Amino acid sequence: MFAALLLALAPQTSVTRSELAQAYERFERVYFAAKLEPERKRELNRAYDEACLAYFGGEQRKLVDELERMSLALGAQPDAPPPEEKPYDWDGCRMTMLVTLSKLTVTSPAIEQALCARARAALLHTHPSPDKPTEFRVDRRALATALDREIGALERGDDPYSRATGDLWRVLRIPEGELPVRIYAPTQAAKDTPLPLVIALHGARGDENMFLEGYGCGRIRDLAEQHGFLLACPRSSGKLTPETIDALVRALGYDYAIDEKRIGLVGHSMGAALAARLASESPGRYCALACFSGGPREDAQELPPTWIRVGVIDQLADPAGMQAIAQKRKERGFAIDFQTLPDVGHTLIVGEELAGAIDWVLGHRRSE
Repeated sequence: MFAALLLALAPQTSVTRSELAQAYERFERVYFAAKLEPERKRELNRAYDEACLAYFGGEQRKLVDELERMSLALGAQPDAPPPEEKPYDWDGCRMTMLVTLSKLTVTSPAIEQALCARARAALLHTHPSPDKPTEFRVDRRALATALDREIGALERGDDPYSRATGDLWRVLRIPEGELPVRIYAPTQAAKDTPLPLVIALHGARGDENMFLEGYGCGRIRDLAEQHGFLLACPRSSGKLTPETIDALVRALGYDYAIDEKRIGLVGHSMGAALAARLASESPGRYCALACFSGGPREDAQELPPTWIRVGVIDQLADPAGMQAIAQKRKERGFAIDFQTLPDVGHTLIVGEELAGAIDWVLGHRRSE
């Protein structure tokens, strides 16, 4: 699994992304499994936020050490060593697949998108980089098996991703270049009935894996299956534009039936601010907006119905300032559901309250 906030950062000098991811996910497992008293929950949230602040300040090792300390305090057991793999020439496998894919031609817009299978093949390395999350955590054998099927379909001129269900990492072609996206398509996506689409935007310095691997041990996956919505988690540096999102939706539309009136945005921290900006810049495009530990600026114009949650003890956001903005927006007639929560901080709030955010988004439908 991948980590949540801060685990897909630029390469670090003292810890690798792999090491940080393992420490974070181990902590999340014991944290969300524990039945914590409010005081204990506040203590852990404060300690986690303080360690994150130290990390942003350059103390990378402090975050790993603090996550390990808190995990042990909650009763975590040492992780079992990974199973030993038989030696295999994954570099050769990668090159063979890339050569095959390079010979295929584009016959339709859907096939043009599908030919980004090249990026999936590029993940196969005999010695994966510990600082490339998608590469070092991928199940290479399962990916190679899937790629064999995908390449076979492309050689026949078929789109291998049409109505494909489950968890899938892809790279989509957009006008600005290529966009890595983590997709989860529930079992209902195999049919032609249009589904709601939730676009989830991660926090600062994160990546496309955050919502499906962190933020509550990836519980958004179960929510997508339970409620039957298509999930798209694009990688973002905060520079996504309305045109980028339109291209993303268009690309997904080649493979899935999407209910255009039920496209919603969910974001955490930087992703929350970005989601609010995208919604403001595209009035009428989205059915609803859900934000954690961040949200719209005071000068944001028209927004869809907006849900915001922030922790009272959040040390990275500004709960009082967010509340003031929300109150002013209410007074201007905007539909907004704002709450501060007493026992959670900046990041762990997502796993705690994610079900409520999804209920909010799915409970709205864009008008004509």
